[in-house]
Order: sequence, then structure tokens, then C-alpha cells
Amino acid sequence: MASKQFQNQLCVYCGKEHSIPTGDHVFARQFFLEEHRSHFPKVPACLDCNNAKAKDETYLTAVLPFGGRHSVARKNLTLMVPKRLAKNQRLKRELADGITISQAGIPTMLPIEIQRVTRLFEMITRALLWHHWNVRLPDQYAIECALLSSVGELLYEKLFEMNSNNFVDISLGNGTFSYCGAQGAGDPNFSIWRYEIYGGLQLTGDPDFPEEVARYVGAISGTHELLRDQGLMSN
Repeated sequence: MASKQFQNQLCVYCGKEHSIPTGDHVFARQFFLEEHRSHFPKVPACLDCNNAKAKDETYLTAVLPFGGRHSVARKNLTLMVPKRLAKNQRLKRELADGITISQAGIPTMLPIEIQRVTRLFEMITRALLWHHWNVRLPDQYAIECALLSSVGELLYEKLFEMNSNNFVDISLGNGTFSYCGAQGAGDPNFSIWRYEIYGGLQLTGDPDFPEEVARYVGAISGTHELLRDQGLMSN
């Protein structure tokens, strides 16, 4: 019998519609090997938000494993990615056309839609705020996600040194996803998060630091005013 754990609860992503009864896995099971797909956090999510998130997850579960650096990276890539690309010939062609090969014949760079990464982690951050601290962000708050350059990493290190009300440090699936998060001491809706994908997957695409390689995705939740004043608002 299907679980009805989240029936009649509001979606954590949009905060407006009621959740489907089964809710949503914060981290899609498809990112993980089958033997690691247990005890994942779930949250209430409406059908529209669930479907929108799933579109980015479908794309990223086919692309991100190519850069995996964790202990089961090769197994993840060889067992799970070929069948996904077989179902998406258009994406397979795009990756084949955009891949960069070294003089030694080794693939070194693969094109990726960075906005899908930041969009997914904005949703993940909303979900984790609710999962860990039962926080639903009010309308005057927003979440900004970005790839962390070396400058960004230093900024986040300083932010994590500040006083916090709560702190979490979690690793899932033998390093498939790792994250740490801190909740503001004076404002429970303010939080900072740092995510590591597949053991330190290296990404580029930060418009402010286009030549830098990022190992982490960062996210901050705060008021629109705070994020704007700190130059963190994307638009």
C-alpha cells in the first residue's frame, strides 16, 4: 500500500499546493547505486513541483556521473548512465558533440547546463530547511545558489564560523552527496549550505569566475533585501 505520510500537507517547494501523498525524495534515488537507496529524506511536494524537479534530476543523473570522484564513481557511471542515455538520444548527441578530449585521448570536459544544477539545489535547500529544522521560508525570503569559486569557498568558510542555532553535516551513499548546513542564530530562516556532488565533482560556469573550477555548490537563504545588499541576488 502506498504511503500517505504527506497527505494534506503543503508543498515545501511552492508553499501553496497540497502534497501528493508519497511526497518527494530530497535527493533523487537515481543519483545513487541501488544498494545505497535507503533512508533518504522525503518532504511534502505537490505534483507540479515534483515533476519540475524531476526534469532537472533526469538530465543531471545522466550527465553528472561522468565527473564522479567518489569511491563508487566508476560503478555508477558504467551501470547506470548508458541506459539513461539510450533513452535520450538527443542528450547523447549533445554530449558527444560537446565533449573535450585530451591529446592522450582521455575525456576532460563535458558540457552541462549549469542553471539546472543551481535550480535543483535551490529546491533541495528548501527541502532540507523543512526536513532538518521544520522551516518554511516566508515570501520575503529567497534562496540563492551558485558554484563556489576559490573566493566563494573562503566566504563560506567564514560564514560557517559564525554562531549558528543548528548545524548538520551529512554524507549519503558513500559520498554520492555530502552537505553541511548552518541555521542562523538570530534568524531561523537564514541559513547557509555547502554541497559536494560525487566526491568533489568539478564544475565550471560561474559567470564571475569563468576560468575557475568549482568543487562545491553553495546556497544561502535570506531576505530579499539581505541577499540584494550583499550582491547575492541573481536578478
